[in-house]
Amino acid sequence: MLGRCCEVTGAYTFKGLAEKAFGRNAGITIQCVVLSYTTGTCIAYVIFAGEFCRDFFAYCAYKSGNVDNTTIADAAPVFTGAYHYLTDPIYSKVGLALFVLLPICLVRDLHMLRHTSTLAVICIMYTTGKEECCMPLLVPTPWCDSHPLSQLPAFSQVRSGPFPLN
Repeated sequence: MLGRCCEVTGAYTFKGLAEKAFGRNAGITIQCVVLSYTTGTCIAYVIFAGEFCRDFFAYCAYKSGNVDNTTIADAAPVFTGAYHYLTDPIYSKVGLALFVLLPICLVRDLHMLRHTSTLAVICIMYTTGKEECCMPLLVPTPWCDSHPLSQLPAFSQVRSGPFPLN
């Protein structure tokens, strides 16, 4: 229906469609709605990615042994060294925004980012394969031990990692 409206009116933006249908004030209102929606999405993306980065660095801290209070029951872990800042909720989001997202925003030619979609598909396939192989570990089955992927180090670390399942 939106495509048909674009063909009929000759306007191919939300603002243009709103102006043709409801007048100039509606076009400005639609632009404000799109601006707030886009801004909210960008902020949510930074928060979401920052939480993943924080959890990733917490995992790295456990693997490298940069953690105190691991033997005290019901005590929150205290990360040492740079991991103290990398696992902090505020610092992880600010660091992600300043050192990853801002340089990407400043790139004039986006041609160099053309392979990121392929990388995303590879990451999704890896995650799906890892889930398929490791989820049976919750209920041990003969299939999981005989599966070819279970012999790879990336898929077998679930059994002996810092966050064991049992």
